[in-house]
Amino acid sequence: MQRESKHWFSRIWLILSNIVFLLIGLVVLGAGIAAYRTVTDGEFEGVATVSKGVVLGVAIVGGFFVITAISGCIGAVGRINPLLSFYVFALIIDLIGFLAFGIFFIKTVRDNYNSWMNGDKSDWTDLDDASKDFVQYRGNCCGYTDNSLVYQGPPLVYTSERTSNACADSTYSAAVGGCFAVVTNGLNAMFKYSIVGTVVISVLILLTIGAADQARRRFVNDPARVTVVTAAPYQRL
Repeated sequence: MQRESKHWFSRIWLILSNIVFLLIGLVVLGAGIAAYRTVTDGEFEGVATVSKGVVLGVAIVGGFFVITAISGCIGAVGRINPLLSFYVFALIIDLIGFLAFGIFFIKTVRDNYNSWMNGDKSDWTDLDDASKDFVQYRGNCCGYTDNSLVYQGPPLVYTSERTSNACADSTYSAAVGGCFAVVTNGLNAMFKYSIVGTVVISVLILLTIGAADQARRRFVNDPARVTVVTAAPYQRL
């Protein structure tokens, strides 16, 4: 019982952390699948700037997180050393991949933010109508910074859920304001949250790698298991 009391923390940590990883993996997997459907939808052709390979990679990362979490939970509960060894290796791969993706995502968001902040009205007017309609609808805004650059034509994206363009109403467009503030504020918030999220999840992965490796070593060095193996031949005598 005393030895068991020394092992409970690493097992409980592994179970709880893998529940978190499982939820994260399912969210990332779902987001990747949804994004892949979006970028492959002909309605958004020319609007979605993310490649199919990137969103497919996001879905694969999410799926790998799910597999890793399941193997970690089973290995921790059943004390299965091969699964724990695979789990430690998979977590290291997860950490490397997550850091690479996190840095890439943070840089992309920051570059987009700087592009909007350093741009002018010509950046907005150079967009095609579908892109303007996409930004206005998703950002709940109209035009760039004033009503003079509002796209007021028929809906070009999300046509299955829209029968008209709300920004065609001058009263509505004046009330919601331009897209410049909405987009830049959103990108700035996304930049900050992505940094915090990347750091927190990376630390969680590192702690879990340590707990899993400790549990794996304890499993190998558990004298109770060695006794069972070595005593068996004498029991037959």
